[in-house]
Amino acid sequence: ELDDTSYETLAAASYDDLRHDEVFWADSDTMTQIDITLEGEEHMLTSKIDEDDEETCVWYYGEKEVELADFRTALKSLMADSFTSEESGQKEEISLTIHLDNENFPQVKIQLYRYDGTLCLAVVDGETVSLVERSSVVELVEAVQAIVLN
Repeated sequence: ELDDTSYETLAAASYDDLRHDEVFWADSDTMTQIDITLEGEEHMLTSKIDEDDEETCVWYYGEKEVELADFRTALKSLMADSFTSEESGQKEEISLTIHLDNENFPQVKIQLYRYDGTLCLAVVDGETVSLVERSSVVELVEAVQAIVLN
């Protein structure tokens, strides 16, 4: 049962009020592979179970072992500033196809497009969902560049 105040709050909620703000909603521990398109170049990050500790995944870019802490933080910081259904018309900043260890949702594709000086348009699995702070997208791009250029 709900009290009157809770009922009124819930009844007044819009669809957007009930949506999750995260562009990437899955647990990052379920990621198994990440396909990245950045500035027209394709990159692939893959994970393998650590031979010494079967609870731990080790990430690789090609043959090189890489750390994903900054990437994970940047990915999780992609939050909706506002929801929209506008079409993308500007340059793609970055595209990610994230493969998940989840039989119901085996992968999610996230495309981020320039919108204006402060916002980017987020498209998830082909559907425009929200505007996100461009600074968060820049942090994600920089985290990817740190991995592939190092």
